[in-house]
Amino acid sequence: MGHSYKRVLHRLWTRKEKEIAIVTHRGFLFHTLTAIGNECHPVVKKEICKHFANCELRSMVLVDRSMVASDPSTTDYPGKIPSGLDLPSDVANENLGKEEKSDS
Repeated sequence: MGHSYKRVLHRLWTRKEKEIAIVTHRGFLFHTLTAIGNECHPVVKKEICKHFANCELRSMVLVDRSMVASDPSTTDYPGKIPSGLDLPSDVANENLGKEEKSDS
């Protein structure tokens, strides 16, 4: 297995997408999450280091503590303030229509 999980995580951290589905062999996930789990609180480690059942689906959030993917977010995640005006949908759509007409 070596450091292949580190290469995979690095590729995930540096992608522009922030929500990614991973489909892979359960053994790879188990070994990867076990390696990551060594840095976690024992309660978290116990949860993420469980063996996967066949065709099991799990949802989890991995945090990049190394800041490899430190690009500014383009999505409004909880705790962050979105850039630009916070207009109601109808006003924003109306403004967008005006911009498209002026570009023509």
